[in-house]
Amino acid sequence: MRSKQSESNYPVIADTLPQLDRNEPTYEEVLQYFRTHPQTFEVIWNCDFLIFGDAALFPRPLTIASQVARGPEYRCDCRIRRGDWVRYFCYTLSGTGAITDPSGSYQMTAGQGFLAETDNPDTSYFFPPESSTPWRFLAFAFHGLQAHVMVRALLQKYGPIYDLPIESHIIQRLLGFKGPTYSPGQTPVHQMQLYDAAELVMDLLMSLTASKQSSKKNDHSQDLVEEAIALITSGSTVDLRVNDVAHRIGVSREHLSRLFRSRLGKSLRTFILEQKVHRACLLLKETDMPIKTIAERLGYTAYSNFSNAFYQTMNMTPREFRIRGIVNYSAASARATPQTKTAATPD
Repeated sequence: MRSKQSESNYPVIADTLPQLDRNEPTYEEVLQYFRTHPQTFEVIWNCDFLIFGDAALFPRPLTIASQVARGPEYRCDCRIRRGDWVRYFCYTLSGTGAITDPSGSYQMTAGQGFLAETDNPDTSYFFPPESSTPWRFLAFAFHGLQAHVMVRALLQKYGPIYDLPIESHIIQRLLGFKGPTYSPGQTPVHQMQLYDAAELVMDLLMSLTASKQSSKKNDHSQDLVEEAIALITSGSTVDLRVNDVAHRIGVSREHLSRLFRSRLGKSLRTFILEQKVHRACLLLKETDMPIKTIAERLGYTAYSNFSNAFYQTMNMTPREFRIRGIVNYSAASARATPQTKTAATPD
């Protein structure tokens, strides 16, 4: 069966990530929610976006609004909001708000915001029951597969909470869409070209990423990881082992290994192995050096250990890589074209 094609003959791709498993609410729950929820908050001002040349998959804004919730009856339960597939950034202007998602429960005061996938049934954002101060917030909804992917990545890496001062560029930019005081049935529309729309969403996501990265600038643990990476990738010592690296920078191997897993998602031993294999790939492709000599240069006294390590990483032997492998120079790691597995054999 042929897939539907777009005008440019490329297959049409769904503009959302695969839906998360959800415990479907009852019809009565949905009816009750949408009957009562609009009465639990007040819209101060709002704005819709009209995108010229809108294209599926592109990040694009949908709506932005300033709202205020005054009591614990305000609660947005994403389990009930079925069919709501947007991504949502909510920034606290004053008071306190709260969110529960798969990673835990959090409260946000002024200067903090949260990211949410509104189709995640385990996510809810709400007015904290113990709070007595109205929660005033800026709500920004956006869409587009690329934005969905990036939001998922941010949530997995950093969680839902982000610190941004109100004077920050992106918050001031969002507040710049403020229009007249809200009047029922009258929503201002802001018109944007597709590239401006995509850039606005990307500006938000990059600002959130930068807020997390900047918080690590004075992080001693990050300094240790960077020092270890510089040592490993310098090429000055090819036969480095985990103990050697830890000793050179003055920490225990256990502590350094934990830092590598938390920062890079891989063990220090795996990182060292990948760097050795990358150097081997460069030598295989850029020189005529015998493979056994390459193994010795990288500190392997037994060729079989080198061949096994190379095969474990590249899924092909060094000899096969020399013939048909591809080196990814920019990523400092090697990439092989798909191959049929064969037994490792020395040159």
